[in-house]
Amino acid sequence: MPAKKLQMARDDLSNIILRPGELHIVMAQLKTIGAYKENSGINMAWVESDLYGPSTVKQILDGNHVKRAEAAHLVTLQFIFTLYQEAFLSQEGQSKASLLRLAK
Repeated sequence: MPAKKLQMARDDLSNIILRPGELHIVMAQLKTIGAYKENSGINMAWVESDLYGPSTVKQILDGNHVKRAEAAHLVTLQFIFTLYQEAFLSQEGQSKASLLRLAK
């Protein structure tokens, strides 16, 4: 926003095309993911499990802590896929036994 305001204030900058950098794109994506997850209870799970404190969770959901937000979302994704896999394998008894045998 500041760069666009500067461009609009000066006539000699009208030929410049502004684009957001990679960091700002990632921060916008993390903010979107955080807004989607905000009232889902996952943020409370992060606090209750002592993964992050309440202020850090707020910053993660706002897209400000890039490295911590990435780690938190990846841990959450791994946990959800683990629950999904356990639920799937609990319904498929033969598949679970053969997968465990192949995993050894």
